Order: sequence, then C-alpha cells, then structure tokens
Amino acid sequence: MQTPKGYLTPSPPLAPASIVHGPITSRHAFLDMGNLTVVESRWTRAGRTCLPAMGFSFAAGTTDGPGAFDFFQGDTKGNGFWKLIRSFLKTPSAVQVACHAPKPILLDTGEMNLPYNWQPRIVEIGVVRIGQLVVATLPGEPTTMAGRRVKKAIYERVKEAWGEDVTVVISGLTNTYSSYIATFEEYQIQRYEGAFTIFGPYTLDAYIQELLKLTDSMLLEESNEAGSRLVSPSSSSSSPSSSSSPPSSSPLSSSPSSSSASSSSASHFANPVAESYPSTTSNSSSRSDAAAAAIDASPSSLLMQPPFHPSQEGGGSRKRGRREEGE
Repeated sequence: MQTPKGYLTPSPPLAPASIVHGPITSRHAFLDMGNLTVVESRWTRAGRTCLPAMGFSFAAGTTDGPGAFDFFQGDTKGNGFWKLIRSFLKTPSAVQVACHAPKPILLDTGEMNLPYNWQPRIVEIGVVRIGQLVVATLPGEPTTMAGRRVKKAIYERVKEAWGEDVTVVISGLTNTYSSYIATFEEYQIQRYEGAFTIFGPYTLDAYIQELLKLTDSMLLEESNEAGSRLVSPSSSSSSPSSSSSPPSSSPLSSSPSSSSASSSSASHFANPVAESYPSTTSNSSSRSDAAAAAIDASPSSLLMQPPFHPSQEGGGSRKRGRREEGE
C-alpha cells in the first residue's frame, strides 16, 4: 500500500507457487567447534576455530537494545577495570587471546567448566533436502551476510545436479544455541554480533566447510545410485562375464556410509538425477569410471577450489564477497 507522500511503496507480487517434488535425503553431524581446522577454498579462509569466549562489545548490546553501562560497541581493546573484575572468574590464556583476536575477551567461557560448561563446544549441523528445497541447519544466529554466504555456497555446489530451481534456506537455532555467527569482516569490527561470535573469527568458514562436506556426501550417494541403474535388469541377468555388469568389488555395488552423518530417503519420490542417465551399456563404463573417481576423491579435494580474496569481491561473479549478486 502507498501513502499520499510515498513513504510506503507497493509490495511486489508474490512468486507463483510451485509444488515441491523429488527425493528426501538428509545429513547430520556433530562438530567440535572448539578445535576445528578450516582449509582455504573458494568459500573459506584457512584458519582454526577457538574455545568459546565473549567479547567486551557483547555487554554493550545493540543499537536497538543497549546493554550495560561503560561498555561500547566496536571495542577491540577492552577496559582495565572490567579486566580486573574478569580475573576473579577466569583470566583467558595467551592461546585464547591470540585465537580470538581482535576480540578482547570479557568472559572466557570456553575455559570455565564449573559447575558445568558455560557454553557449548560440541554442536550439531545438518543438511536436509526435500525435492528442490534444501534446508541448512545451524546452531546459532547467523547475520544476514553470513546466511547469504552459506546459501550461496550450498547452491553453487548442488545446482548442477539438483537443478537451478533449488531453493536453499537457513534454519538457525537448531538443536542447540551457540550465540551469533558473524562473517570474518563483521568479526573484525567487534560490534555486538562479532563479540558474540564465540568460536572466533573463522566460525562462519568452519560451518560452511562442514556443511559442504555433508552436501558432498549427499551428491556422492546419488551418483552411486544413478550409476547402479546404468545396467538394465536384462543385461545383469545374463552371463557373469558380460561387460555391462559391474564387478563385485566395484564401488557402485554399495552405498557409501559415514559414521558422522545420517541419511534418510523416500523411495517413492522420483529421482531426477537417476532418470537423467540412459540405461545403456555403451555409457556404463564411462559413468562407472566417473563415479569411481568421485569416490576416490578425499573430502578436502572436494572442497578445494581457487581461493578468494575480499579485494576481488563483486556482485554477479563466482567470487565470494560482501556484495553478492545484486546486493
């Protein structure tokens, strides 16, 4: 609705509804976010997460919800008086101080465990696919840009196999609560969100890396299922020496399993990936070789892509950045 002075503009028309259809699969994992190594890739910086800690600006609150007195947003140095008060609880170790920099630590929650752990260290993540809808679950509150980067990374990874009409959404505060998830750049400023990102500056990078591992596991399983259907029932029932039958040791003869991830599927849903492959013996060898090569690839090699740099950010390109496609 638009007022006479034009303060409110008409809302854009809603997109036409679409029916969600396709396979249902999921992956879930527990992460030790207090000590997780992040490998540099297109979507992540190289670094390591930290034991939980909250910064001084956390106590300052936000612009729309101010916190305690004598605390300020954007504080990267701390306050001598409150550091003295902090020492009665726990003075952070040198390792913690270096790991969380430039955050000045107000509460060293990761090194305090009386009467129990003050904040979680083991958290849960997951990826759920319901047809063309993909839900990434996170145990915290991602900022707007953090959420955009998670969605962008997953979308780029799955769009070729699952179609460009895939929609990726974020489900925050899932299974547990581990405070905020800010971007690396937001963390450097140390306003409320960065000070409340408890696992250090590489928190978002770690979540993206591990979510992509779960996504790769789902793609690999579908690749195996599609490859196993290349051999038609008539050809597989012929002589054992038939060239179209995969050997018993072939990786296509079984689905991959992982102790850190769980999967569920609904067989009555159509599998567009499998249906896109013709069931002919002429393509069997090449498809099998491709699937075998994918299985032999290590998780790190699946993630490694040309690195990005903040200076190369720009909308509409393949480089990750603070501005992504029209922002």
